[in-house]
Amino acid sequence: DAVNMILEKIGVLPNECAYIGDSDVDVYTAINAGLDCIAVDWGFRDKDNLISAGASLIVSSAEELTKALI
Repeated sequence: DAVNMILEKIGVLPNECAYIGDSDVDVYTAINAGLDCIAVDWGFRDKDNLISAGASLIVSSAEELTKALI
């Protein structure tokens, strides 16, 4: 609910942004809010955990993250 409230408050639609996170909770949050998710594997959880949570895009560096956002 918090993600949807923030998007509404700033006037951004779910298809106009991406949720970036480093944990299974972040992946679940993105999926539940209907947002594209970019998971990073250098943070709280490892790649296997992110995949198990349903992450379809996992990046391993800030450079890869920048490319994914373009």
